[in-house]
Parts: sequence; C-alpha cells; structure tokens
Amino acid sequence: MDDDRCDDGVEPGWGAVAAYHAGSAGGGELECVEARLALASALFGLLFLGFFFGPLALSLGQRARIRIALDPDLGDQGIARAAHLVGKLALALHLTLVIGTLGWLFFSLPGMNGAAG
Repeated sequence: MDDDRCDDGVEPGWGAVAAYHAGSAGGGELECVEARLALASALFGLLFLGFFFGPLALSLGQRARIRIALDPDLGDQGIARAAHLVGKLALALHLTLVIGTLGWLFFSLPGMNGAAG
C-alpha cells in the first residue's frame, strides 16, 4: 500500500538547483560599457548637436537596458535609464530650439524687412 516513489531519494527526470546567484538580485558587479557610452552621448547631446547625439543616446541606452536585463552580472541599470531619459530631453530641447528659431526666421524677419522699405 505504501507506494512511495521518494524512498530512494532520486526521481528520474527531475532536479532542482537551489544555488544563490548574487547578480540576479541587486544588480551586477560588471560595468556595462554601452550604458556609460549612452550617458556620455546624452550629456554631449544636451549641450551640442542634440539631433545627432539624442537619438544615439536613446538607441545605446535601450540596447544597454536590454543587455543588462539579459545578463544578470552586468550592472549600471540606473546609468542606462538616465542615459535614455537625458537623450529624450536633449532631443526635445533641440527640437524646440530649432522649431522656435525657424518660426522666428520665417515669420518675424520678413515683417522687419517690409517695415523698413
């Protein structure tokens, strides 16, 4: 009546691993180079050429976030997130500046020229 299969302690086809993986819980110890490169390009894009460095930072930041999610030993999740956000800010800032400048050039300058002549 006691048909207990666990008597021998081994069931074929079953196994469990109870190993602790330090990198999966609180971020890794290795640096993600793409995250740091994304942050550098985002900060550079905030000051200069946000049209080029803003999307570059967005792309590198997203790629770094995916790589960090796939490899639990990599750290710098916060740096990748910051690079993504600063890249968005750089792109939005420079788009606003260009749209404002183009609006001023197209609508204000012709009025000034016509009033003088």
